[in-house]
Amino acid sequence: DDRDAIRDYYEAYGYLDTIVRVTKVPNTDRGTIDLVYSVKEGEISYVEKVEIRGNTRTRDKVIRREMAISPGEVFDMVSVELSKRRLEGTGLFEGVDTQVEKIPELPNRRNLIVGVQEGRTGHFIMGFGYSSIEAMFAQMGFVQGNFDLFNPPFFTGGGQKFRLQITAGTRRQDYQITFEEPYFLDRKLRFAVDLYHREIQYYSRYFEQHQTGTKLGLSRTLWNDFTYGGVDFTFESIGIHDRSYFSEMLTEHDMLANGLAKGHPDSLSANPFDWTYDMARLEQGELAELNNDRLVSKLGLFFAYDTRNHALMPSHGQRTQVNAEVAGGPLGGDTEMYRLEIETEALLLEILSEYQVSIPELGTVVATQVPLVFLTSNATRELSEALKRRCLYLYIDYPDLERERQIVESKVEGINENLADQVARIVRSVRQLDLKKHPSVSETLDWARTLVLLGIDKVDAQTATETVNILLKYRTDIDKAVKEFADNPDELVPEGV
Repeated sequence: DDRDAIRDYYEAYGYLDTIVRVTKVPNTDRGTIDLVYSVKEGEISYVEKVEIRGNTRTRDKVIRREMAISPGEVFDMVSVELSKRRLEGTGLFEGVDTQVEKIPELPNRRNLIVGVQEGRTGHFIMGFGYSSIEAMFAQMGFVQGNFDLFNPPFFTGGGQKFRLQITAGTRRQDYQITFEEPYFLDRKLRFAVDLYHREIQYYSRYFEQHQTGTKLGLSRTLWNDFTYGGVDFTFESIGIHDRSYFSEMLTEHDMLANGLAKGHPDSLSANPFDWTYDMARLEQGELAELNNDRLVSKLGLFFAYDTRNHALMPSHGQRTQVNAEVAGGPLGGDTEMYRLEIETEALLLEILSEYQVSIPELGTVVATQVPLVFLTSNATRELSEALKRRCLYLYIDYPDLERERQIVESKVEGINENLADQVARIVRSVRQLDLKKHPSVSETLDWARTLVLLGIDKVDAQTATETVNILLKYRTDIDKAVKEFADNPDELVPEGV
C-alpha cells in the first residue's frame, strides 16, 4: 500500500528505521476522508559487515564480487535488492535470501546477512535421437556451471563455466569445449574460449563441410546491469569436401572448358582420355574450391540489452543484441566478408507467463485482459525451452493440391484455371525433392504472377527451367529442380488439366 511505498522510498536512501503513520481526518465539507501521512525518518544506517551463509561449495569471493553494496556504505535497500538479483542471475544457487541484522551497541549500523542455497551446477548429458535433417545421432556432454580451473581434484566453486559436448551421427560430427571466466583478472570482464571441430553432411547430399577453429571473447557490462558489450576473435579452417563423384566432374570440366589439361591440344580430334590435369594451375579452375580448406580470421563486436530475470530459465524481460563481424584484410586469412545482425527475444516469456511487460526505466505495464499470443517459427532459429513450455504447438503443413490451386486463383489476377492448376501441381512436385528450402505459398504466388506478366498460358519444361529462380532461392535447390524437369517432364510438368 502507500505506507509501504513511502517506507521503501526512505529505505532506498538508508533510512531503515523510518516510521510512517497514517491518520484519517474526516472532511465534512466534501463528505470524504483525508489521509494524513506523518513520517519519522530516524538516522541513516550504514553497513557494518556483509556475512555470507550457506555457501558450502562456492567461494566467498564469487558471491562478494556480485554485491552492489559494501561495508561502510549507506545501507541502501535498492543496492541490496540489486545484489540479490545478481546472485540469482548467476545460476549457481537454488535460493538467495537477504536479511538485515541490528547491532545493539551500534544503533546506526547494520549487518547484511546473505543466505544462499547451493544449486546443482554439474550435469552429465547422454542421449540418442533422430531428426529429418540430421538423421540418427548420439550426444554426450558434461556441463559445470560452477567450475574452478585452479581447485583440483573436484574443480568446483570458482563460478567459472565449463562445457564439453560430443555429438556423433550419420550426418553430423560435432566436438566442442567451452571455458568461461566471468571475472577475468579479478575485474568485471568476462573471458571465454571455444574450441570446436565439426563435420556436417546435411547441407548437401554431395558435399560435407569441415570446420575447425577457436574463438576468444571478452565482454563486460557497460552503463548498467542491463547493457553489455564485447569483442571476439575467431580463427578457423573451413572446407567443402566431396563425398560423391563431383570432384571427377569438376576435373573434366576444368580440362575441357578452362584448358587445364597438360599440353592441352588445339585439335578437337585429340583423345581427351590421354589428358592429365595440370595441378600447377589448380587455382585457375573450379576444382580448387573443392576438398580445399580456407582460413577465416574474423573480428566480431556485439552490443546487448538484457532485462531477463534469469539467464537460463527466464520468466520475464527481453534481450536484444546487435552483432557485427568482419573477416580478412589486415586480419589475414583467405576469406573477406562482413556481417551485421540484430536478434531479439522481446517480452515473450513475461507476456506468456505473467501477462505483463517490464521496462526498467518506466516500470511494469500489466495487461487488463489475458492476451492471446501467436508465435510463428520457420525452424531456422531455435526457440528456448522456457518459451516452448508455455506454448501449445501446432504444426501447419502446406495446403493440399486443391486448396493451393484455389489460393492461386483468388490471389493472382488474370490467371486462368488451367495455369493455376499447373502451378499448384508443379510446386507440389518440387516440394517432394530434397531441398534446402521448400517453396512457400507466397513463393507460389510470386511465380504465378511472374508467369501471368510474361503472358504464359501453359508451362512446359523449358518455361519451368527458365523461371524456377522465382520459386527457389538456393543454387543447389535450383539445380535439383532443373534436373527433375529434364528427367521427368511429363510427370513433373503436366500438359494441362
